Amino acid sequence: MASKIKIYRANKSIVLRKLKKLRNELKVTVATLSDLQTERIDTRKEGRGAPFGDNIQKCVMELVGELDVPTTMVSKILKCISKWLHNKEIDQSSFPSTATANNFADIAQVLGKYQLAEQIIQSDRWDLHGMGLQGILKNY
Repeated sequence: MASKIKIYRANKSIVLRKLKKLRNELKVTVATLSDLQTERIDTRKEGRGAPFGDNIQKCVMELVGELDVPTTMVSKILKCISKWLHNKEIDQSSFPSTATANNFADIAQVLGKYQLAEQIIQSDRWDLHGMGLQGILKNY
């Protein structure tokens, strides 16, 4: 009988150690999950009535300028991306409206023209009618 009690106590201490270890691992996992759930996707800069962040502006400029997404669909697309890729339900009012998306598209167009003008100014050989083939065509 005494040997059974010793075996039971030994098994109990082993089981308790395993339980404590599993409890600690569970606490770490729960803390990690809660950190992941509380992560926010910031769409605006800090402060009331603050403008949209640079990441949202660049995203809208790329969607409208390069991917030919209509400005009326930008906020719906961003909401869908945040929902399915980031598992975050963000209110559609947190995203740019159609008018704001149009403003970002205008800014992107001006920046593109400015960048093109800078490249033209910096180039050595540029004219309106040249195709860049003069060096090749000299041989013929």
